Amino acid sequence: MQGVILWCDPYKGKAVIWCEDHGQLAFYNDANCQTIPFAFVVGDLVIFEQDQRDGLRYALNMRLVSAQEFPTLADQLGTVSKPKNPPVSAVPMPREDTGHVIVYRRKKNAKGLLWRN
Repeated sequence: MQGVILWCDPYKGKAVIWCEDHGQLAFYNDANCQTIPFAFVVGDLVIFEQDQRDGLRYALNMRLVSAQEFPTLADQLGTVSKPKNPPVSAVPMPREDTGHVIVYRRKKNAKGLLWRN
């Protein structure tokens, strides 16, 4: 699986990765970061094996594909743009002039049949 590092803590050897399948984010935890320097930064394109545990995706054996391939991706994902046309509300808004309501009542004619007016 390929992905882009969105966040990392080089001192703890941890990273969050946006995956190429646009599914769940992958979490990476390098237990060896105390002895081997953490080699990744935000924006790096990486390749890794994945594992699913406890409903989360974890990255294993992560390797660098291209340094700083997408350096602004994390900022771009965090920016929310306003739509040109705001969404239409599903709840109808009351109007000041609701119009004239005509009520139909059932009445009996001379023969006892029902009719409406």
